[in-house]
Amino acid sequence: MNSPKYVLPAVFFILGRLLVASCEQSRGCKSIHRADFPIDKIVRRTISVNDPRFEKPVEREYLIRIPGGDSSSSPLKKLLLYFHGFQGNASDVSWKYEYNMMGRLNNMITVFPEGMSDLKLDGQLQGGYQSWNAQGSSSPTQKNCSGPLDNCYESCKKLEIECGPCAFATCHNDTLFVSTLLDYLLDTLCIATDQVFATGLSNGGFMTYELASKSPERFRAFAVVYGLPMQGSLNFSNPAIRGRSLLHIHGNNDIWVPHDGRPNLHGWLMESAENTVTEYAKIQGCHIHSPRTSWPTPYDTVRNLSCTQFTGCESADVVLCMFEGQHFYPPMVEELTWIFFQHQIDCASFILMNVIRHCALIGASYLLL
Repeated sequence: MNSPKYVLPAVFFILGRLLVASCEQSRGCKSIHRADFPIDKIVRRTISVNDPRFEKPVEREYLIRIPGGDSSSSPLKKLLLYFHGFQGNASDVSWKYEYNMMGRLNNMITVFPEGMSDLKLDGQLQGGYQSWNAQGSSSPTQKNCSGPLDNCYESCKKLEIECGPCAFATCHNDTLFVSTLLDYLLDTLCIATDQVFATGLSNGGFMTYELASKSPERFRAFAVVYGLPMQGSLNFSNPAIRGRSLLHIHGNNDIWVPHDGRPNLHGWLMESAENTVTEYAKIQGCHIHSPRTSWPTPYDTVRNLSCTQFTGCESADVVLCMFEGQHFYPPMVEELTWIFFQHQIDCASFILMNVIRHCALIGASYLLL
């Protein structure tokens, strides 16, 4: 009979090799052409997006921060993309919220893409109207809005897209922008490709749902903060969406993106939060007709936060959180988002659990011999 003192080291060696191999590494881990980003500093960069609908490439901007500190000792990093809201900007949200700090503490690269502001008013190109072409925001099917502006962006005019009174966003292909950006980052940085996350607020939440609909295979999970598809734009038919978890956070008194499908202040109609997450849960094989269970958090006393989770889901978590408030960022959202992302089974924790289970079984078998 072999001695445990020889068997157990061999088991740990094999499982350790599995641990290293199981984490899906980006091409940048082995590339000699690494991106030259400073450590622990937010920097602005540009990238060319080749949209065949336009005559020449479009230069798009983003902010990025590579984590330093104690967590940066591992070269393999997580990646978080954060999308600002309508009339927001990447610089503002990169400083206002705590995602950079979370990145530093958790070995996670944080990226803040910049929306396009190609709107002209009185013949002058306007700054401060950054937006995302997502979930019907540039060409919604409804025509009965009473918006305060003729929000037909120059990109929509060039493409001869009929904007209508309900349009409020650029017509640039933002999904292509994100795909181009991800390709570059994965080619030039060492990233765990199964640890890529997307989150955003308001119109940035629209964009997060757009990515869940159009390119879910590139992300592990999504977190949406008071953003919803325009009515008629909800589509979760992409089969790659299965296994991608979703957290949706919304205020119960939001008048800009109402959670219950009511028209907002300008008559824009969006899907309800309940219907949106239920449709998502259907794709994940959840028991949509069964009562949802509580998803407890450390912030359940903050603005009467209440989170519920669909049960029976086959390979993903689907959680809806409601809080008492309007269209503003409550103080616990960053932490809540990160708790949700951490909760997803990453390669390291999955293998670690299996290490413990395998060693326990091996130990028990030797006790019985």
